[in-house]
Amino acid sequence: MSTLREMLASPDKPLIAPGVTDVAQAKLIESLGFRALYMGGWIMGAHYGTSEPLLSLTEITWLASYVTRYSPLPLIVDAGAGWGDPLQVQRTVREMERAGIAAIHIEDQVFPKRATYFKGIRRTVDIELMVERIQAAVEARKSRDFLIIARTDTWKAEEPQ
Repeated sequence: MSTLREMLASPDKPLIAPGVTDVAQAKLIESLGFRALYMGGWIMGAHYGTSEPLLSLTEITWLASYVTRYSPLPLIVDAGAGWGDPLQVQRTVREMERAGIAAIHIEDQVFPKRATYFKGIRRTVDIELMVERIQAAVEARKSRDFLIIARTDTWKAEEPQ
């Protein structure tokens, strides 16, 4: 089995990672020939019956660890805002890498996270803090094969003409 890094570097075909919240879904997706899995925040919240901003690092890592234990497919996990500042981001990376997760994405939202999708209001951190989060994440990982993806919720609307 290739690492996620190798899959992404291969120009053969695009990598599609369907969303998953449990082992049964992971095994079904694996049987259909997909090569990777994704755990997004919204679907994890739905799995637990709550909103994504209320999920803890422990809950998400625990859920993901069951999938990685029983499926050989690389798993990408939404790590939200990394649970805070660079120090908390380092713990997030260590816990998720230890759980066998192949990659996480960290976003530039404030922490604690807000349920922004209800009102469409996005609150993001300064670019300097986001850079510090990513640097801390890279420093904390043990393997180069554990990927860290930076995600932004910042966008600039075009002015009406």
